[in-house]
Amino acid sequence: MLRRLPKTGTCRLRPLVILFTSEVFEMADPIFLMDTNILSNAGLQRPPPGLRSWMKTMGADSLAISFPAIAELRRGAHLALKHDPQKAMRLQNWIDDILSVDFQFAELTSKAADLYAEMTTVGPLRHLYVPSPEQKRDKIGHDLLFAALSIAHQMPIASFNVKDFILIDRYFPLPGVFHPVEVQWHVPCHAVIPGEDYEMTPPSLPEFVSSGFGFMR
Repeated sequence: MLRRLPKTGTCRLRPLVILFTSEVFEMADPIFLMDTNILSNAGLQRPPPGLRSWMKTMGADSLAISFPAIAELRRGAHLALKHDPQKAMRLQNWIDDILSVDFQFAELTSKAADLYAEMTTVGPLRHLYVPSPEQKRDKIGHDLLFAALSIAHQMPIASFNVKDFILIDRYFPLPGVFHPVEVQWHVPCHAVIPGEDYEMTPPSLPEFVSSGFGFMR
């Protein structure tokens, strides 16, 4: 028997095979929508401890990239081109390497677009869609787009910068916000979990080679 998690519950982070008497059912894992900072930190020579191991454990089929993440990374490469063409080329190649991994892709659907449009009418979220004149950094924020995609596709968000998503969740309930290094849900995950009478077999994880984003293949 399956039951739905309450507001304080958490999603399981690894694939499970659930055995009910003589029948075998595979329980669906959540697919995490990766914020740009997950990808950029994973690409560092010294990534935050635990990040790559979490990504490898989840597997590419349980992690999703999206238009705003790709756009933010590509923008960084275009900005670098103005003062360091070689760095810009390295960044473009690095982004191509990310795109070569078989991550899931959260498409910008009409539902996501409608949600995003509604979010831009909420006053307390104004700083997320109208840049402050006092902002010193040349930065374009896409947190609302990530949130809209997260809701439309029912994908919990994986991020290092959870503050704004916690705020968005007050007005547009998110399916979850998870910090992979802290291993903490800052917005509880809504998921279906098994009842008491089940057994689990441990997941078999693929082998990975650490080379650029080759560690995800």
